[in-house]
Amino acid sequence: MALVNQVNSAFIAGQRRFRELLESRGPLLSLSKVAYLINAAESEIMIAVVSRRILAAQLDGELQFPSAQFGLGLSNVFQICQELPLGTSDKDILLFFLSSLDGGAPPIELIHDPEKVPLLLARARSYLIQGEV
Repeated sequence: MALVNQVNSAFIAGQRRFRELLESRGPLLSLSKVAYLINAAESEIMIAVVSRRILAAQLDGELQFPSAQFGLGLSNVFQICQELPLGTSDKDILLFFLSSLDGGAPPIELIHDPEKVPLLLARARSYLIQGEV
């Protein structure tokens, strides 16, 4: 029973830390707010999430969207996701975009800078590959 409690505590702590990481990059938006923001139907947004053109996380039973991705367009999100290793989970994709590169700005804050896209593409290609930097 003690092991089950430890596992549950670790899971809850991990979920809390993931939410904190998401929220640290700006406010999270609901599906309806994103639909209004980009003037699209919710069904179109859901298709974009599944095809990895828009980043979203399932939190407390609802999709939440990191607001930082909606700066100047979404085209680089898809391009970068295409370079991530095949089979990368949705959560790992979010972690890639939200985590700092070498202590600097995270990819979600760099995706709108055309000069940074080649660096992000190179990082995406080696993401989660052991021994790669």
